[in-house]
Amino acid sequence: MNSFIKYSSIIALLTLLSQVAAYTLSYEMGGYETMCFYLPNGVEATKASFYFSVHKGGDFDINYSVEAPNQNEVMSDAGQRQGDFVFSMNQIGDYKFCFTNTSGDVKEVDFEIKSKTAEPKKSPLKKNKVEHVGKMEKTLQEIQQHCYQIMSDQRTFSTSEARNESILSSILGRVHWFAVAEGILVVLVALAQVGLVRSFFSTKNRF
Repeated sequence: MNSFIKYSSIIALLTLLSQVAAYTLSYEMGGYETMCFYLPNGVEATKASFYFSVHKGGDFDINYSVEAPNQNEVMSDAGQRQGDFVFSMNQIGDYKFCFTNTSGDVKEVDFEIKSKTAEPKKSPLKKNKVEHVGKMEKTLQEIQQHCYQIMSDQRTFSTSEARNESILSSILGRVHWFAVAEGILVVLVALAQVGLVRSFFSTKNRF
């Protein structure tokens, strides 16, 4: 019985994983660059989630758009720092996810695209045989939801940390060059003062 439950839980886990497709990427976009990524969909009424965040570069903003296989726009917006969306993919084909950098700054974008197909309906004749498997699937789904929540929190913390590091690096760079400019200015003022004093004594000696 224990071995049967063990194999049933493995089957339930594999079934659950096979219903979910996830793509997580980090991409560095050049100035004024547009980049698109594609997610194939083979089943109608598939749930999809789309998350992105700009970690560094400029004002941490970017334009995004999602396009269905029939080239109809699903969603789009401009000047966004991050986004987290859920929508239905009602058409079979490739869905296009595009990002556009409208500034000359290099920007780093992290994004995740996930799709989950609907679970197939179970035959009533097999209800008694798979009842315990259904309970395991429910438990696994709850664990999966908790994992997704943890991942979402980690993404939020990671994005905040990356932005803070980028801002700090920018501030330190400005302070460095300000200190260099201030040092050069002090040297120039000192040289000017020395020259002025020498000029003063040189003029006095002439008289």
